[in-house]
Amino acid sequence: MHLSGPISVTGIVNAARSRRKKPDIEWQNEPKPRKYLTHGNKVTPFFDGKEMFSAARTMVESAQSLIQVEMYQFTDKEMASLLVREAEKGVKVQVILDPNQTQYDPDAQEIVESLKDGGVEVCFYPVNRSRGLIDHMKLLIVDGKQVLIGGTNWGERSHGNHDANLKVEGPLANYCEKVFQNGWRVSGGEEFDSPRKATMQPDGTAAIRAGMTELFRIKQIKDLALEAIAEARKSIYLEMFCLSDKKVIQALIEAHNRGVDVRVLLAPNGVQKEEGRTSWNPNGQTFETLREAGVPVKWYDVDRTTDQKLHAKWGVFDGDKVILGSANWTFKGFYINRETSVDVRDEKTGSLFQSHFEECWRNHSLDKLPEAPLPSGEESGGAPPPERTPLFISQDLEPVKSLQELSASEKQP
Repeated sequence: MHLSGPISVTGIVNAARSRRKKPDIEWQNEPKPRKYLTHGNKVTPFFDGKEMFSAARTMVESAQSLIQVEMYQFTDKEMASLLVREAEKGVKVQVILDPNQTQYDPDAQEIVESLKDGGVEVCFYPVNRSRGLIDHMKLLIVDGKQVLIGGTNWGERSHGNHDANLKVEGPLANYCEKVFQNGWRVSGGEEFDSPRKATMQPDGTAAIRAGMTELFRIKQIKDLALEAIAEARKSIYLEMFCLSDKKVIQALIEAHNRGVDVRVLLAPNGVQKEEGRTSWNPNGQTFETLREAGVPVKWYDVDRTTDQKLHAKWGVFDGDKVILGSANWTFKGFYINRETSVDVRDEKTGSLFQSHFEECWRNHSLDKLPEAPLPSGEESGGAPPPERTPLFISQDLEPVKSLQELSASEKQP
């Protein structure tokens, strides 16, 4: 083949650039959100599902003009009825859902129909199935002034889970409102006027940084976690539904080696035992890796008669800093899913979480896995579609196989 004339390298590069795919999700008319620092926030922690649902009901019933919900799993009929009741009173109610949950769960489909029939506006976030993106958020915003954020879905089985959430009144609500508004737009929702901005609370003592994860483009939550581990001088206590990120595990080991009191409480969901060694579940490999390195690690003693899960995703650092949110500390939680977590700097909040952890460590932990059947690792209450893996279908990562593997170069994006 004969080419007449010179080949333009610049032209080839420009042509290749023009063919590049645009991002799957774009932040419309605004830059990517930064890790957002606010002061003067009033924080109220809620431990376990029952406390969270009680707080959510109270918040929804207090609404004057606007209720916004972004939820990965929504099958709780009482919360759905409450939203419909508020919509019938004239309160604007907006709900963003992950479409995968509705597609595969008849209970979720029933909830969606009841919401729409009751005047609630419902949108589905544009997930990317080929890349595993899900909308994993667990967020309630009322009148743009108060926020409920944490690890608990609005599922029928979520009431009994061991989990943690925060009610925040103050400027953090402005950030969460902005996150929700953008999600509403990219989900096809109609533009709307926001309520007036939330202001600093007279009794608000918490400084809060918020961060997001979204399909490789926004990767702030992992930064928050690694910074907190690196800065810790006295103690690091974690309760995790799923912990498998290699850099975080290495950072925990390094903190332990420099004298920090590091303790980790893991969910046993879906862990299998083969010849005395745990397998498959990323927490099983994480447990062995931490224990091999001398880091104190235990299993949460779940109530197996009720299929209870340790569903928490939080850590408390030096007794005065808490990181909490929807994100598991995994590859998908740090790089892929749509997630929001917060970094709370507040001695009162930190003290409550530290006391809660120490009580769980003393009274609700196991050094070894029980012989009785363990609850599924499935986050959703609905049955997974047949082509999907039944354990950690939304959250898993290739397990950490050994301590030596952590020293190898990590090829995560």
